[in-house]
Amino acid sequence: EDGTLVARTIPRSRLWEVHTPQVVKVEALLRGFEKVERESLEVTDDVSIIEALGEPVKLTRGEYTNLKITTPEDCGEGEFG
Repeated sequence: EDGTLVARTIPRSRLWEVHTPQVVKVEALLRGFEKVERESLEVTDDVSIIEALGEPVKLTRGEYTNLKITTPEDCGEGEFG
């Protein structure tokens, strides 16, 4: 919220930037969708659905240049051939 005070600064060496693409087995995702609907869970993305199942999520190193094109404003960031 605007105006909220900082409680503490977390060391950046412990942080990961998470972005798409996220790779998930279809079967697990379908089970997750069922659980989300059945329990009216609030999730933010595919990985949060897998977390709701109690299944592990593996981090992998990506590339900073792997841009996510989501909105029309993002289109200027990518190259189209």
